[in-house]
Amino acid sequence: MNQRKLDLYYILMDNINNLYLKKGLKAEADLHVHTTFSDGAFDILDIITLGKMIGLKKIIITDHNTILPAYQYLETMKWFIPEGMSIEVGSEIACKIIDNQTGKYVPIEILAYYADPYMLQSFIDRYSFSKGNSQEEQLKELMDMCKKYGLTFSKDLYVPNGKFATEILCLELIKHEENKEFFMKTHPIVWTSPKLFYKKFCANPNSEFYLDTTSGLPGYVDTINAILEAGGIPILAHAFLYIYETQEEVKVLLDKLVATSNIAGFEAYHSAHTYAQREFIAEYAKEKKKMISGGTDFHMGPQTTLGFGKKDMPLELTLDMFSWLN
Repeated sequence: MNQRKLDLYYILMDNINNLYLKKGLKAEADLHVHTTFSDGAFDILDIITLGKMIGLKKIIITDHNTILPAYQYLETMKWFIPEGMSIEVGSEIACKIIDNQTGKYVPIEILAYYADPYMLQSFIDRYSFSKGNSQEEQLKELMDMCKKYGLTFSKDLYVPNGKFATEILCLELIKHEENKEFFMKTHPIVWTSPKLFYKKFCANPNSEFYLDTTSGLPGYVDTINAILEAGGIPILAHAFLYIYETQEEVKVLLDKLVATSNIAGFEAYHSAHTYAQREFIAEYAKEKKKMISGGTDFHMGPQTTLGFGKKDMPLELTLDMFSWLN
């Protein structure tokens, strides 16, 4: 692990030592982790090292829209996995579903656990997961929308290679305190979690920032079926992080998935879900006899810590909560 990554993780370890461990929280499993195979800051060996430092017994890598490269890499590094730790490679696949209210497609994400990586990658490779127009074109369109709302931003913005226009714009908007009122009136969570700007604004047909970026995505039924055909377990990721925010709205989404697909379960214990949201999804899953999953959605920190989640909403994940994954 290079020095930059070590410096970053020292901050994460301080979070653990100063907050989580003092509260007596446990973290034995993290079933939602991203690496450099998608948009994570740490590679798989880093994740194993960090997991060992905090005593994780199970890790599942769930990089966006990919599975085979990470699986093949891990196969050559089995010797690096410490005794007593299980590490698997899954995927988090973007797909589309029709919003009942607007009749338009909106994106959701399905976690794939224990699927055959060759079969699932073959399915993934049939689709384009880029977000529609070029990132520069999207940025120009989004900047025009900002002008309508009177939001403050630099006119010199550009999108570096490997970055998304939505994230670049939101990071710029939250630099200006005068924009805070707009976010507080619309989607307050985005002010502190700018990566959610895309899901809460741009993927929302009811928003002036709406961009239809679903044309290249697979349908949710096809995605779930592909995971099942590959011998995997399809789980809806973080239900409260899409355009739906109230329990009533999320229940409509969950009901639709249960009624129209073979979804296996739902991610209840996500680091950005509130305690009430976690309990709601867990109770819903039990009522429908569906599986429950959980994880930090770790990318890099320091806001989110591997195994424990966020400071203001930590997780307490133990293996007995996920007996079906052992």
